[in-house]
Amino acid sequence: MPYTVLEKELATLPHAAISEVLDFIRLIKLKFPEEDAISEKKSLFGVWKNEPFYMSPDFDDPPRRFFGVCVMKYLLDTHTILWYLFGDDRLSKSAKDIIESNVCFYSYASFWEISIKQSKKKLEFTHTVYEIDEMCRRAGFIKLPITLDDFNRIRNLPFQENVRHNDPFDRILISQALENDLTIVTTDGNIPLYNVKTIW
Repeated sequence: MPYTVLEKELATLPHAAISEVLDFIRLIKLKFPEEDAISEKKSLFGVWKNEPFYMSPDFDDPPRRFFGVCVMKYLLDTHTILWYLFGDDRLSKSAKDIIESNVCFYSYASFWEISIKQSKKKLEFTHTVYEIDEMCRRAGFIKLPITLDDFNRIRNLPFQENVRHNDPFDRILISQALENDLTIVTTDGNIPLYNVKTIW
């Protein structure tokens, strides 16, 4: 497809939608690495679904802290995102070190959870999901879209007996982590019950 076609389509989008397109492009670039020469000093190395990837120097505004470093990949639970962004003391030192030394994803499910909790007055801050999304982007986190594969995996997740929450937000995060081989950075002791990798 000629780039001019893409340019014309992009030109018809509202400004707010451009960031969504950029997030998708970033995700695609992680899954399908370029074939050209790799600069050891200005490339991001990692793994996506057990396949190596790198982020090339022309990647739009990449996280500087990742340049030239072999990294792991993590999915941030909602409270982990908020505690990091707002400097909450409840964030463990090891979790903070992980966030600042590796590729970290954040899910659309977290915005759903934040919105629900804000509507119930369970969160103290008044930032909108748009503002939090921008803070995540500035922190170098990569947005992870929810796919049909994620929903299909949810269908097969067990409902744990004697676990009060069986939280729908957690179930989405768990399915995304399993589907994409991510480790969830969380303090929630119930999540490991679903045989998903966690760390704190």
